[in-house]
Amino acid sequence: MIQPGPTSSDHSAQGREASAGGRTNRSSHKPVLELRHVTCAYDVGEAAISDISFSLFKGEILCLLGPSGCGKTTTLRMVAGLEPPTSGRIELGETVLSDADSDIFVPPEKRDIGMVFQSYAVWPHMRVERNIDYPLRVAKVSREEREERLKAIIDNSPTAMWRQPFRSRAM
Repeated sequence: MIQPGPTSSDHSAQGREASAGGRTNRSSHKPVLELRHVTCAYDVGEAAISDISFSLFKGEILCLLGPSGCGKTTTLRMVAGLEPPTSGRIELGETVLSDADSDIFVPPEKRDIGMVFQSYAVWPHMRVERNIDYPLRVAKVSREEREERLKAIIDNSPTAMWRQPFRSRAM
């Protein structure tokens, strides 16, 4: 479970504020993604995520690290709309994706978010490019735009492994 920690505005244990790396002037920009006091509980007293908060600004990269079962995938599933939070608020830019207090929940197909799952759910017969491209093809994004987005991803990543089928890469 991801445990609550201090926020940037107060050092109590009310929320977890993750500071993403980058050179963005945070004070003058709205986050592109923001989670505020988000909790996901499956059973009474059993929270997979407990009171997590973070803001991600344009140009920043956020990495969720932790042991198996701590809530990393659940956090991503909530952002993608595959898991509803039991409390808190998730915003993508100006759009409220989820707000438990206001009973707002935008379904996954309306979020314009692609998610590539962990290795067990990646299509092993496809090249990595095809795995990345798949959500865009399903969303009927034009071939030209898909190729442009894929090139941007590959140009900003270590490319040696990208040209092989997923199953042939050493893990």
